[in-house]
Amino acid sequence: MSRALVSGLAVVVVSIALSVAPVVAGTPSETGTYGVHILLDNPEYPGAICASETGTDLIDKITVRRPIIFATSGVASQRVGEVTTIESKVSTASDDTYTLLDASPLRKATATPNHNAMFPRWSHAIVPTELTYRVVVTDYWYGPDGTTPVGTAVQIGAYYDHQLAATGDAGGHSITPNDCESSEGERAGGVRSVSIPDGLVGDPPGHSDHYGAHDLIDDQEYPETRCVYSSTGHLALKTMTIRAPIVYASDRVGTSGRQTVGWRYRIQYNDVSFNSSADWHDLSTSSVVKASATGSYNAQWSGRTYSLTHATAHVFYRIVIDMFWYWPSASHQDGKAVHVGQVTDVVLGTDLGNNPGYCGATGG
Repeated sequence: MSRALVSGLAVVVVSIALSVAPVVAGTPSETGTYGVHILLDNPEYPGAICASETGTDLIDKITVRRPIIFATSGVASQRVGEVTTIESKVSTASDDTYTLLDASPLRKATATPNHNAMFPRWSHAIVPTELTYRVVVTDYWYGPDGTTPVGTAVQIGAYYDHQLAATGDAGGHSITPNDCESSEGERAGGVRSVSIPDGLVGDPPGHSDHYGAHDLIDDQEYPETRCVYSSTGHLALKTMTIRAPIVYASDRVGTSGRQTVGWRYRIQYNDVSFNSSADWHDLSTSSVVKASATGSYNAQWSGRTYSLTHATAHVFYRIVIDMFWYWPSASHQDGKAVHVGQVTDVVLGTDLGNNPGYCGATGG
């Protein structure tokens, strides 16, 4: 479900937010009743790997990460499915007219609102030609019979990892947005060029040692944090509900070995300027939740909620997610990644829309 962005707020001012347009269900790429769905597809871990393995600069294999699909809200469990397609166009074409090149089989699995379906990667061999490729994923949610779709969503890959093995570009490696160019001869070997979306100023770097693929469910449709305010009295911030991150095992265990991973959240406050990293301070740190993951299947865990007792004591609040990888034992930390929530959902009796990645302590 799409939500309008609550913009221009230094503090979450409820009197202004109440004028935001109501939530509108569905977009041209989403129909019916559907659950949370994302692609693990970011500048750090692109959704598709475009490989050259024949000694030329032409792509001859594309490997696609499977989508993260949860059941619809309120359903105990549900059958979901997905089909991945590879589309192509002539590399020199100036328009965005793509044609279907190949499609994966329909894959189905069971999901819940808290545990996503488990799908393996899909690879497609390509006859090397001067084409541009992109990945499109269609998600399905099924009714009680497990056969009749009740909802669909279409997602287009945003980042592509080029891994080249040509003699003149040996070891060439780059990440590009939007599509995968078949001819990569002009790329310098070993270059990583990436267009990184704007984020909050001062996000901590926080990556160290051996860590695996990971991401937050954190965008305009599915914000990382939901801030719920009291609808009576002082309109104070009551709770912050945090989505669990997507975490896979590190390369310590390969694609099929299992590894213990974990996560926790930190509530941070700021009384000066929400754009200054130096002014954010830890207020509360949760315990670490652990689970098992592989290189192909992410850990399964639920979101968590933090209740504020003195929300008016500070001006701004935000969520920081710490993710951990353990090796060789389940208690020895071997890697860590830190991410800051970028989008917050504002709720005062009803859903008012989204705010940049912080909550105001009070709505008035």
